[in-house]
Amino acid sequence: MAGATTVNVDFATRETRKVSGSVRSRDDTLDERAWVAILPVVNGDVDATAEKRWVQTMTDGSFSFELLPGESWTITDVTTSSGYYTTDDPATGDDNEALGFAYEVNAGAIQLPDTWNVDVSRLYPAQ
Repeated sequence: MAGATTVNVDFATRETRKVSGSVRSRDDTLDERAWVAILPVVNGDVDATAEKRWVQTMTDGSFSFELLPGESWTITDVTTSSGYYTTDDPATGDDNEALGFAYEVNAGAIQLPDTWNVDVSRLYPAQ
């Protein structure tokens, strides 16, 4: 074919890293799927102007994102069949509580940060 372009993709040299966590309720599995949202952390602050990235959990509550090393991200929202939850106290309007869930991605292939094991019973119902 004249003018055809061939593009080769080498998935073995990917730059992103798998960062995994889990959503639980009172230290027990959810036994349902949920949705988890993250936002980037820039210079120690949550970048609320960025678009949230969402991922659906498995029925055991586990989830993962593919992120670039050196970037920092924080969990901001969790949605389950029983409600919509946020990591920030809606009464204060302050998003600093989300920083307790912040994580900086490192060079490891698979990462399991403790801060990304979320107990929905400790989150705030969104208003």
